[in-house]
Amino acid sequence: GRPWFDAFSTCIIAAVMNDRGQVLLQRETRRPDREVLVAGYIKPGESAEDAACREIAEETGLTVTALRYVASYPHMDGNMLMLGFAATADGEPNPDSSEILSDRWATMADAVRSLREGSIAQQLVKVIQRQ
Repeated sequence: GRPWFDAFSTCIIAAVMNDRGQVLLQRETRRPDREVLVAGYIKPGESAEDAACREIAEETGLTVTALRYVASYPHMDGNMLMLGFAATADGEPNPDSSEILSDRWATMADAVRSLREGSIAQQLVKVIQRQ
């Protein structure tokens, strides 16, 4: 007899770019057959911006020099709301994570082709590409 509210998680997804306008694509141990963008959960008491910078540092070893909110994306399979960011970082990736198999810099066009068709990652890169 009590009201029930749907529960969902809030996450970030970030297109990390270098000063040449290239996007960092990664392969994760849990999905080695596909390339992805940096993503992760927002921790309690953490802002979305802080979560984006933390996840980027954890998954790439890079320090964010600029961060911009782009759009939000519902992810119904995972019952999540993903907050999309465009981030700029200096240097070369050096992840301190057992989750990441490899990473590479790709042009925007190559990133759109390489990311799973219709994925949130691909949608985010397409929006950034148009801006």
